[in-house]
Amino acid sequence: WRCMLSPLMQGEADSLCGIYSILNAYKTVYKTTDDENQNLFEEMIEFLHKKRLLKNVIINGMLFKHLNFVMDNIGKKYIPNTSLYWRSYPNPNTRDFWKSVKNHLSKENSCVILSMTGRQDHYTVGTFATDKSIRLFDSGGMKILRYIDCTTTVLDDSKYILYPAQTYFISS
Repeated sequence: WRCMLSPLMQGEADSLCGIYSILNAYKTVYKTTDDENQNLFEEMIEFLHKKRLLKNVIINGMLFKHLNFVMDNIGKKYIPNTSLYWRSYPNPNTRDFWKSVKNHLSKENSCVILSMTGRQDHYTVGTFATDKSIRLFDSGGMKILRYIDCTTTVLDDSKYILYPAQTYFISS
């Protein structure tokens, strides 16, 4: 007998991309071991549990306020050199934001945690950028984010809507 169904894969029934984006940023910038990654993971999960946020985050996903709360209280111990560069600026156009990401990623041991909606509500980690694409280190299997598929100013569900004010610029 053959089953025509396929199994659920890890991550399909949870919404932990925010947690994984922090872990993947840590791994990318600091070239961490499995044990170091596990320690950060456990500390973030325990923190969310103690704050009574874990169930909501697993089921409904991380809002930026949750991601920022975890970064401020746990993440910055592990990843101290972070910046929300665009947080206090008006929403830049896609070209200016992309240029700032590309410039940041040209530095050794750097990455960005990108917040997006539109085609997909997701947090991911960018590790290298050109004028046309950003290479991703992504918990959901995405490899590339193409410039032509992105916007920062237009609400368009056919595109990835990037949130500059919610983008962490990270370096060692």
